[in-house]
Amino acid sequence: MAELKYTRVRHDHKAFLAKARARKGFVEAYDALALEYLGRSLAAQGNTAEAVRHFHELARLDGFAVTGANLQAETLQQARDYPAARAVLDPLAATRRGDAVTYSLCGQVALALGDTVTAADCLEQ
Repeated sequence: MAELKYTRVRHDHKAFLAKARARKGFVEAYDALALEYLGRSLAAQGNTAEAVRHFHELARLDGFAVTGANLQAETLQQARDYPAARAVLDPLAATRRGDAVTYSLCGQVALALGDTVTAADCLEQ
């Protein structure tokens, strides 16, 4: 097998960001990633309210509605706040705008609330 040699590549992060910010959509994606990371960090520390607030902000960004809602619901589910998680998921499930994660969370939350009919409906999607 050939031996691979490590060659260091110089990288100017400030120049990269300056150039990248000029690209369409970069700032929005960068902001979304920052909100998601901050929310996940807060959730891992047990700060559910602040995490949900950041995920709500993420859901308000164009193109991140489903991801933000899923992260809100997942955080609320982990905190065992099932009614609040359901309130986040129901609008997505009702309008069929969710993804596989949305419907999986919807089913799990419905089962935790004892609503087997809604759980079956969500999991069938």
